[in-house]
Amino acid sequence: MQENKPQEVPEQKDNLEEFGIKVTSPEEQKKIMAQIIQEEQYAEEPIKEEEAVYIEDDSDKCLEIYLNLSKQNSQTRLAYIKHLAERMSLINGYKHLTQIKEEIFKDSDEMKKILIQQLNILWQNIRDKPEGLQNIKDHVIPCYLQLIKYKNFDIQKDACEGFAELAAVLTPEERQDFILKDVIILSHDEESEDNKIIALELFGLFANILGREQSESFILHELVSGADDQKWKVRREAVSQIPRVGRVVRQEIFISKLFPIFLAKSEDKQWQVRRACADIIVELAEIVPAQIKDKALVQKMQQFIKDPNKWVKASAFMNLGKFISKFTDQPPSDALLTEFCRITNKDIHEYFDSEEQLLIISSSYFPAVLKVYGKIKWPQLAKLFDQLYKYNLKDVRRPLASALHEIAIIIGPDNSEKELIKVLDQLLKETMDEVKYAATKNLWQFIKVFKEESRENLIDVFVIIQKDQKKWRIRQLIANQLQQIVQLYQTDTIFQIIVPITLKLCNDIVSVVRKKASKQIHFVLNSFLKNDEYSKTYYQCFVENIKAFAISNRYNQRQAFAYMCQNLMLSPSFEELFLQNLIDLSQDKVRNVRFSVAEVVSKHIKKNRLYSKHHAILDIVERFKTDPVLEIRKLVI
Repeated sequence: MQENKPQEVPEQKDNLEEFGIKVTSPEEQKKIMAQIIQEEQYAEEPIKEEEAVYIEDDSDKCLEIYLNLSKQNSQTRLAYIKHLAERMSLINGYKHLTQIKEEIFKDSDEMKKILIQQLNILWQNIRDKPEGLQNIKDHVIPCYLQLIKYKNFDIQKDACEGFAELAAVLTPEERQDFILKDVIILSHDEESEDNKIIALELFGLFANILGREQSESFILHELVSGADDQKWKVRREAVSQIPRVGRVVRQEIFISKLFPIFLAKSEDKQWQVRRACADIIVELAEIVPAQIKDKALVQKMQQFIKDPNKWVKASAFMNLGKFISKFTDQPPSDALLTEFCRITNKDIHEYFDSEEQLLIISSSYFPAVLKVYGKIKWPQLAKLFDQLYKYNLKDVRRPLASALHEIAIIIGPDNSEKELIKVLDQLLKETMDEVKYAATKNLWQFIKVFKEESRENLIDVFVIIQKDQKKWRIRQLIANQLQQIVQLYQTDTIFQIIVPITLKLCNDIVSVVRKKASKQIHFVLNSFLKNDEYSKTYYQCFVENIKAFAISNRYNQRQAFAYMCQNLMLSPSFEELFLQNLIDLSQDKVRNVRFSVAEVVSKHIKKNRLYSKHHAILDIVERFKTDPVLEIRKLVI
């Protein structure tokens, strides 16, 4: 007689909550789920029209289309260009590549970008084949060079990067023969300013690839020559490439040959060249010795801030916070701090089309600047902090919210209690979700700064911020911190406040929250492993609460218990307290529960020797090997 298999119970969307937690009405559940779905919505990818185009398999017909691409409709052109690399062998197209390239050059800039992508694939496909290197030299490299010269910045950039990737895989001899000669010819083209600029950019890209010897022998000379060019655009490009080459050559060569270029060009009569110097000053701070950084570079930054041209000033202020952050040994001049504290002033904003970009980047580097100058300068920086975190733009407020714990560590518990707790309160009431999430993410590290009494006063924060059921990411962030939170509080506080929050999170309506919180149960339970009577009572009570999940009539609570066992199985008392419950759930009528048990058990079988030979655990595995659900069987095979 065939044994009747238990009927699979479908998953239920049950929002009832136990452990004294408020029950929501069906209408409230619908609203909550609607908001959650809205947060998770994403636009469907549109159907790609070119995928409907048939690509000819006949070599002659296919070649004919490539040689006459400009006569095809847009979908056909797009499809054929996207398949150029894979069709080259079919059409023997290397000797036709120049002609095909000319057809593509008649098309839009978007098509040229796709051509660059195909060139990057093409040379990788043919490099190791017979005549592959010759085809690269004769056909692929000329295509790159023509694209690099094209009057579109994005296309030039993509082509340069692809060209540099090609150079990286060639031997030194191949680079010398295939690439370096062509680039040097470009750099000496007195009839074309653009070619000189392109060559200097390529020298910068190639410096790391060519290495120290060739950089000092060839590239250094070309950079020095470009910096003295009569055309200011060429001089500007030479300045822009100083950091790239400077990271490759020996430091003494950099100081004697390249750094003097920076110093000289910082006085150039053209403001565009001076601005290029202001743009690279942060990178130079990473290269030069401390004594040069502390004196010469600080003086130059002060000079750029006071430059008569507003665009040079704008670049200096944009880089000021990051520049200060590079002084890890000792702070730079207080004059730079004074200038940094002026970034919210309207007279500074006149240098910018919009002040938002300046405030965003300055907000990002505020913690680093404070760290450099230290607690002693907090009174000077506090006013700026107050202005930034109140600025009505999420990209300005979010970095400060995310780094609030770092600021608290620097200024200490007393200053933090006076000035930062009220900031945290405002950030957690924030209507901009991303700011609120940033403030919540490192909450335990912020609380850790304070003395025990102040921590107790801050525990209510966790109670309040996780109440809004629509903000499930907040609850997920709290669940993520449970292990650290319990280390900050006394046993009574953990049991009376943190345990109810934990149980509620394990019972959350959103699965990722339940799963994350359930895996943290082990750490909360371990916080009661103390010798006093209260801790022992709390421990036993919490154990019973955990077991209640295993025997719940709701499948999602039983599933949560399975996830709890992932870390509970590491405890010596697991077998005595929880193993039988796990065995029972391995026979649960709901597949989701069995799947979660299988997932947890299989991980321990593979990673934990303690259970690799445990009879009860092995029995669970054997049972799952014959489970009617394929996904469960796969987990234990």
